[in-house]
Amino acid sequence: ISYNWHDEKLVDLIGKEFKKNNIEFFRDSTNLKLYDKLDTTLKDNIRNSKYLVAIISQKYLESYWCLFEAIEAISSEDLELKFLPIIVKYSETDVTFNEDFILKSIENLTNKIESLENKIIKHKVFELSSKLDKLNFAKSNLPKIYERTQLRTYPIFELFNKDKFINNFANFFKHIKSDSNININSNDLDFSNNNEIFN
Repeated sequence: ISYNWHDEKLVDLIGKEFKKNNIEFFRDSTNLKLYDKLDTTLKDNIRNSKYLVAIISQKYLESYWCLFEAIEAISSEDLELKFLPIIVKYSETDVTFNEDFILKSIENLTNKIESLENKIIKHKVFELSSKLDKLNFAKSNLPKIYERTQLRTYPIFELFNKDKFINNFANFFKHIKSDSNININSNDLDFSNNNEIFN
């Protein structure tokens, strides 16, 4: 499970249900900066997993390059089967992995690339070329990842809508393991203050 630490309480709930249903998993709270790399052990764990579950909340999207690090660890032929993003919304106004986000991100990456290129030329700091490569990788792959997510239906966890969340939560587990037994109900979850409960 790849997630931002802001979503830890939601991941705790998922992990609790994984354990109850004898589903082995590991979790990585990603707080990577733009040029950080995943360590070899984590990449190996991702390669050896049946699924890469990415908890895509607004906070996760604010550091969306973490997603690329995880995706880089999966061979392209396995990506369609392994990559399982969960769109998480704490409120109706939360940013999601949609067309507007992609366009704003491409614009942001273009500006960063231009700024870094100017820095390399002006100050002759050629050691920054690997960082430039990473920015270009993110810029060229972000639209591809978005396009890929449009070809399949992925779970959406709307945490402000208890009944819908519980239904989608159960369906997610059925996808992972068909005989999953999920024992949560509206009384188990207090969404009156989403930021306190899940952030």
